[in-house]
Amino acid sequence: MIIVQQSAEMSIASYLTDPSTGGNRLMEIILEQEKMYRALIRVRSNKGAPGVDGMTVDQFPSYLRRHWEEIKTALFVGTYEPLPVRRKEIPKPQGGVILLGIPAVLDRLIQQAIAQVLQMIWDPTFSDFSYGFRPGRSAHGAMDQGKQYVEKGLNQVVSIDLSKFLDRVNHDRLISRLATKVRDKRLLKLIY
Repeated sequence: MIIVQQSAEMSIASYLTDPSTGGNRLMEIILEQEKMYRALIRVRSNKGAPGVDGMTVDQFPSYLRRHWEEIKTALFVGTYEPLPVRRKEIPKPQGGVILLGIPAVLDRLIQQAIAQVLQMIWDPTFSDFSYGFRPGRSAHGAMDQGKQYVEKGLNQVVSIDLSKFLDRVNHDRLISRLATKVRDKRLLKLIY
C-alpha cells in the first residue's frame, strides 16, 4: 500500500511541476488503473444503496468490465454525464427528516477516484489542526490534541461545525479556487 501511495504522490507531483503538460493531464492521472482499483475497493466496502439506475455494488463489477472503455472515453473527451441523484428521506428520531442523495454506483466510483487525487493535491495546504474528513485524522485525534492543550494549562477550546456549509457556500468562488490548481477543463466541467 505504501508503494501505491508513493507512486500516486509522484504522479501528482509530476503533474503539478511539469510545465509542458499545461496541467491538462489530471484526468489521465485519475483514471490510472491503480487509482480506479483503489476507488472501486472503497466504493464496494462502503456498500450503499443503489442509485436511480437500481444497480447494486455487487452487480457493478460485471457492468464495469463490459462498459469501462466507453465510460473512460466519455470521461477523456468530456462527454460523461452523471446520472441524477436518488433522493431519500430518513426520519429523525426527534421529528423531521434528513434528506439523503444517493448517487449511482458508477458515479460514486468516479467521485471516489477524483477525491483521492484531489485530496493529494489539497491536503498539504490544510492546517495541521484540521481533523475533519481527512485521511488518518478523526474526532478522536482532535480530542487527543485538546487533551494535550488542557494538560499544558490552556483552558479554552473552540469547536466549529460547518452545518449545511455546502448548501450555503458560494460555489463560483469554490470553483475559482479549485481552478488555481486544477487546470484540466474536462475535470472542472465534470465537477461543476
